Amino acid sequence: MSMLVPHVVSLVLLSTPTEAPPVTRWGLQWDAAPGCIQAAPLALAVESRLGRSVFGALSDVVIHGGVERASTSGWTARLTLVDSHGQVLGSREVATREDSCASLDSRLALVIAVMIDPEPARAPEPSVPPEPPPAPTPSTREPPVAEALEDSVAPWPGRSTVSLSAAVATGLGVPIAPGASVDWRGAERVSWLARLSVFPAATSGSGPSEVQRMAVAPEVGVCPWGLGRADWALAGCVTTGLSFVIAESHRDAETQSQLLVRGDLGARFQWVHAVARTTGLQAGAGVSMGWSRPEVTHVGPDGGTVTEPLGSPVQVHFDVGLAFRGP
Repeated sequence: MSMLVPHVVSLVLLSTPTEAPPVTRWGLQWDAAPGCIQAAPLALAVESRLGRSVFGALSDVVIHGGVERASTSGWTARLTLVDSHGQVLGSREVATREDSCASLDSRLALVIAVMIDPEPARAPEPSVPPEPPPAPTPSTREPPVAEALEDSVAPWPGRSTVSLSAAVATGLGVPIAPGASVDWRGAERVSWLARLSVFPAATSGSGPSEVQRMAVAPEVGVCPWGLGRADWALAGCVTTGLSFVIAESHRDAETQSQLLVRGDLGARFQWVHAVARTTGLQAGAGVSMGWSRPEVTHVGPDGGTVTEPLGSPVQVHFDVGLAFRGP
């Protein structure tokens, strides 16, 4: 009897189940434009690269994503990891400048596979090819993992940008009006522009006919035209704006002030060159025609009263500064 006890204990220990390590269950919520890869084919491509099934209904982590047209050219895909508690664990962008949305397919599968499990995704798939494969051509080769991850940045602007610039303008009734401007440009399918320029006091004329002008000029517009790559972007906008001008003149030791509002319609071009992931150098130029030019009254050279339209029919703006893009 005593000889059977060790054998019974061994059988009990061998038959006791061991606790398996926890396995992360993944979900995929995908919203892609027509003509782009959809959820089911994308999930199959990811699982094929990983060599196992990873997606299911009851998930611990969900990958939210979709593909849409970039604001300049090509396509942009945004991926966000969200756990079962709704906490965002991370995000990534994948972009292409090609017209075909299908050019993103292999790169999307690669990036999502790396997000799920880096090691199997990076390792080559086991296979025994009967003969060496032909050399890949530049147009058909699949990018390495490092290249795919480094190039997964949307083209500038790619997201909304805020620019802070030093500006000069002419056409407000003074030869040169120095100032500053801030603008906010959106990054939707049709981009838009909101801009505010401030010009401190600038002087025209001399002696009794001297006039000082200060201006605040808000401006809005749409930017239907754009061109760019991952490190630069050029946009063309149609804008309309108002210039709130305070004109001060002097007569008999008294200062006379007038508040005038000028309206303009024109075009603006903006160029941004990236110097970091979220920072770039910005330069812009604009020209506008005054559709509303109120009259300003001041003292003429001979001491009489002179009334003339505010500024010239055409205004020209130039600015240079820094642009900041959302992460």
